[in-house]
Amino acid sequence: MEKQRRILLICSSIEQTVQMHEIAKQLDDCDCWFTLYRHQELSGWFTQHGLAHKLATTSKLQERCINYLHEHQLPIDPTDKVDSYDIIISTPDLAIRKASRQGRLVLIQNAMLDHDLVENSRENPADRLLNRIPFLARWLSSAADDSYDKLCLASDGYRDLYVRCGVDRSRVEVTGIPQFDNYASFLKNSFPRRDYALVVTSEEREAFHFESHRHFVLDALRIARGWPLLFRIPDSEKHQRTIEEIRQLAPQARILTSGDIGPMVANCGMLITQCLSVAFIGMALGKDVHSYINLAVAYGLLPLQNGGQSAANIARVCRDLPPVISDFKPVAQIGNRLPIPMH
Repeated sequence: MEKQRRILLICSSIEQTVQMHEIAKQLDDCDCWFTLYRHQELSGWFTQHGLAHKLATTSKLQERCINYLHEHQLPIDPTDKVDSYDIIISTPDLAIRKASRQGRLVLIQNAMLDHDLVENSRENPADRLLNRIPFLARWLSSAADDSYDKLCLASDGYRDLYVRCGVDRSRVEVTGIPQFDNYASFLKNSFPRRDYALVVTSEEREAFHFESHRHFVLDALRIARGWPLLFRIPDSEKHQRTIEEIRQLAPQARILTSGDIGPMVANCGMLITQCLSVAFIGMALGKDVHSYINLAVAYGLLPLQNGGQSAANIARVCRDLPPVISDFKPVAQIGNRLPIPMH
């Protein structure tokens, strides 16, 4: 009888925690454990100084993850002993050193890589800093190194993009990504408003990038052409500052700082956004999408819509991985045979 595999699922943001839970449900024949990512070296400094937007593990976000795990009664491993697991499931931005583990490593795409798709964009000061200090980019980028066994991606378009960036094609699996694979489910919702121009502001300003909300709001007013405006501000933004900027230019607009974005996109007549993950929802649902993003390229990256089967696909990838053979023992001699003479 085959030994039950021990699997560790590493979480950081609440969205990733939900995804890991969905994957674990499909691995009910395995011994699954969850843990929060513990930053090391420079990443720990960013977290300590409150600059961890890119790392998505501020204390508030960690508390949400812990509450989710407790609420669903999921087993939590409080240690850092990753070497006791057969398979580790993580995301590319949560580095797991090869020397510290013994099992296989499966990475799940967690970033939509929208920064390079902005039309006519100029390199901002933060990006220039990363280009001049390469080791800094290692902690802040979502690129995976060569220590993983499989990388599960959202679509064929993303597979081609990662391969062009140097990822080994043989290690890539197009599985779809949980929470991005069934946008049609948003069509049945209880969100009360309909027929409006939904404007989703960007998180770029809170992520070391520099942009003008004023210009974006003015563009939204021009594009909306009289549609009633509904602004949705991301959770990570400084709400009061953004609200004041919107109120000055669009005093009649309704502003929301919370709520599931999916139903809002499903009920809108027009979508204006700089967030690629939000634009994907509008594209899949046939909305009139407007964005600084190069939409022609974005359509080629649209996540696989498989009706929520991505978690099962990722579980299959994990099951298909052969176990790691760490120790090779010499074969015992059979009998007392004489060596065969070589001529």
